[in-house]
Amino acid sequence: APPPAAAPKENSVLAADILLVEDQFLIAMEAESAIEAINIGQVRTVASVYEALKAISARVPDVAILDVNLGGENSLEVARTLRARGVPFIFATGYADRTMIPPDLRDVPIERKPYSARALAEKIRQIVS
Repeated sequence: APPPAAAPKENSVLAADILLVEDQFLIAMEAESAIEAINIGQVRTVASVYEALKAISARVPDVAILDVNLGGENSLEVARTLRARGVPFIFATGYADRTMIPPDLRDVPIERKPYSARALAEKIRQIVS
């Protein structure tokens, strides 16, 4: 059966499609509720590079939040895929992780972990507005 048609996107900021790539369940839950609380859009959460790339090819998001360290892997491939498609994104990372970010991605805004979910939501709002 064909997938149900997605609701049409109004031109308001309220319909942003936000991809959250985060492997820690509690952090993901907190970020999701903070973002949804300020009514800027829907959050799709994935926990691995594979799932993130699958989510992007299924539907290109308006904005993304990438945890740099995903268990045994990092999200740099996801970052480059988003950049190639012109999607703005934020890295969420613990302080020491900045060294993992290669020169071609140094201009990406960083939200330090543990981040305030509210501050993160606000940053997303600025990007999508």
